[in-house]
Amino acid sequence: MSTNSLIGIMDNDSLVNCRAVYCHWDGYPENVGVILNGHYKDLEKVEELLKLGTLVSLSENISSCDTFGEKERISNHNFAIPNGVVEYWATVEWVYLFNPNTLKWHTYKVLGVGEEEKTIEERFIDYASLIEEAVNNHIMTRPK
Repeated sequence: MSTNSLIGIMDNDSLVNCRAVYCHWDGYPENVGVILNGHYKDLEKVEELLKLGTLVSLSENISSCDTFGEKERISNHNFAIPNGVVEYWATVEWVYLFNPNTLKWHTYKVLGVGEEEKTIEERFIDYASLIEEAVNNHIMTRPK
């Protein structure tokens, strides 16, 4: 089973104004998150990645990324219904947004079915805060 994600760029430090592409496979933080943080550290490279369009899977090198072949870029101001890929939205579990002002990636766990009425800020749970909560509740140790 796939772990679907969106990979994008924040505009104006906002969750609401973003440009993104859908990634079908291995969207969990231990894969896509690690690859993005390790290999897509500047705006030019992130922009180049988004130009590929919808991804089957992400790779450390842009030339090795597997795409569906279309040059479809999700472009939406509220992420509620990405243009042309409504069927993908219901299955997206993770969202990775690059902040061009700080040159840092932000990782969000997406609340799914039954949460559609919530705002985007309520549906996107910051992954760093989930880790902090788990550490504080002694559920896990802090990742290195």
